[in-house]
Amino acid sequence: MRKQRNWEKRLATKKNKRKEEKLRRKLRHAEQSRTDVDSPQHSKRFVKVITKERLMEARLAGPKLCVDLSMTDCMSPKEISRLASQIRRLYGSNRKAARPFHLVLTDMQEDGLLFQESLETVDTDKVYILGGLVDESVQKKISYLKARANGVCTARLPIDEYMVKKSNQKNFHSKILAINQVFDILLLFCDTGSWAQALGAGMPPGKGYMITLESAAEMQL
Repeated sequence: MRKQRNWEKRLATKKNKRKEEKLRRKLRHAEQSRTDVDSPQHSKRFVKVITKERLMEARLAGPKLCVDLSMTDCMSPKEISRLASQIRRLYGSNRKAARPFHLVLTDMQEDGLLFQESLETVDTDKVYILGGLVDESVQKKISYLKARANGVCTARLPIDEYMVKKSNQKNFHSKILAINQVFDILLLFCDTGSWAQALGAGMPPGKGYMITLESAAEMQL
């Protein structure tokens, strides 16, 4: 009888654990559905309303990010076209984000080439400024020198602190990122609070960098 009762207790415990795990899965799925605007179960109208609400909240209290477009005179038409494409992707990432930025595009001239590329214009105490510059001709430090000349504080992504160069046949390593790639990293960091996770997901593999073992272990904790 004792063995029978113990067996029944173990069986009941297993059933309860299965029920609890099933409930946890349902709760995780429900939470993901609430945060994922692009979930297939949401109608287009619902997605549009939620996206608009989030962007309005970002304009009032979200982190601010400014793209400085005053350096287009330093770019070729091809580079300007690439910049326009990057800004469009940046804007698209922001619309899909659970916690979008308040985006501002500055110094975009209506008679300039960039304006003709069909761009959509789109706190947290600081405004983060990205230099709107595609530089295939390697004009080094243009945006950095402009910031210094105007007394603007500068910062870099902590790539050196969380990433190392990986070995590859071409021995190619670059920290230069498109503005939409920098923006995606900022978005993920604001969402997770983890530079390791943000850089690991946002740094293109072709740049030749990988997350350090310490950072990878930190992500798994």
